[in-house]
Formats: sequence, C-alpha cells, structure tokens
Amino acid sequence: MSRRSKLHHGAAICAAMIVNSVVWSSTAHAGKDDPAFINIGAGYYDIFDDDNAAELRLEYRAETKYWIFKPFAGITATSDSAAFGYAGVLTDYYFGRRIV
Repeated sequence: MSRRSKLHHGAAICAAMIVNSVVWSSTAHAGKDDPAFINIGAGYYDIFDDDNAAELRLEYRAETKYWIFKPFAGITATSDSAAFGYAGVLTDYYFGRRIV
C-alpha cells in the first residue's frame, strides 16, 4: 500500500469515527453540563529532530455524557504528509469557575 493510499485510508477511518461520534451523541440523552465542541489547533511537530513539520488538528468533543465520560474523535495532519485519526473518551476536571 502506497503512502498516499495509507493517508486516504486513515482519513476515511477518522471521518467514520467522527460521524459515528456525532450519531452516537445525538441518539443518547444529551448532557446538561457543556455543549458539543469543535477544537481546531495548529503547532509545530518534532522540533528536537531534523524532521520538523507544521501540524494541524481538528477534534470533535460530544456533548453527551456517559457517567463522567464524554466521547471525542479527531484527526491530526502534518506538512510531512503524515496523518492519524484518534477517538476515545475524556472527562473534565474543574478548578474553580473558569479553569477546566
């Protein structure tokens, strides 16, 4: 499998995970604490090595809460044509009124 084919395969899997997360969150009872979030990030990857690259990230955090956990999924891509998708559960810890 070529590198480009792997990249498209990974992007398709990540898109499926995000769609699954959206569908999953809309069919369950919505939590009252937080709305759904879309996080967008940019940065620099591998700064202590010779293969530096710019990094972009897109992440969806569902509003649905299962006990203390919320599902999330995202994709990260670099200027070196590397990409990966991820999904899991998260929990927020609040320190005071404004710090999460």
